[in-house]
Amino acid sequence: MNPTTASDRATASRTNESRWRQAAGLQLLGQVQGSGMRDPAYLVRRADDQVVQLSELLHLVVVHADASRPAAATAAAVSEGYGQSGRGR
Repeated sequence: MNPTTASDRATASRTNESRWRQAAGLQLLGQVQGSGMRDPAYLVRRADDQVVQLSELLHLVVVHADASRPAAATAAAVSEGYGQSGRGR
């Protein structure tokens, strides 16, 4: 896209700024082991040392979130990863 008007440039700028990315200081800790939970869960540590449990789908979004990657590519990567879990989606 080659924005020509001020409005087009502003829209392009907002689009680039609003792409998903991992929060600064986020640490992926991995899958919870031996929890007895039916669905897999994943842990991440935030920059403030809070540990948060994520679903498999949300974990994949965090893993693939990258501001330099187009949203469609992020969606495709998440869909592919989620579909390969073998749980009959």
